[in-house]
Amino acid sequence: MRGKTHNAASLFAAAIVFSFLNIDHKLMLLIGLFLGGYFPDIDIDTAKISKIFKDTSKVIRTFFGHREAFHSLLFPVAVYAAILIALPEALPFARGFLLGVVIHLFLDSFNKKGVPWLWPSKILRVRGPFKSDGVADTFLTTVFTFGAILVFAMSFF
Repeated sequence: MRGKTHNAASLFAAAIVFSFLNIDHKLMLLIGLFLGGYFPDIDIDTAKISKIFKDTSKVIRTFFGHREAFHSLLFPVAVYAAILIALPEALPFARGFLLGVVIHLFLDSFNKKGVPWLWPSKILRVRGPFKSDGVADTFLTTVFTFGAILVFAMSFF
């Protein structure tokens, strides 16, 4: 999926979380959610996050390739645990980051390349019928964007 689709899905998730749950530190959660939504694509050179962290991205691509380690549950769980140990006061950020990565992986599971959810094991690689930047991508971006607007608007009534 494209970055726009992951961004729209993160916005939709934020709308739902903020509308139905009373959460402290919403800004930290929101920042974590958007970073988590982008971060798995650090292993591909065309992603925005890879352009920001060029050297890190190059090292990750060299050792892991695209849609391997950073497109598995191992990565977000390790980051979540590291944040909890090192910076327990950043729990809202860690929760948002974890949610953003899981949403990213869920969406990429519908892609033809799929997602190795249990990497390094090859047991659970989930693949879908859609290609990146196709009609499904555009449709999902539109649905998530309008869904977020609708949920935010409903929260005012």
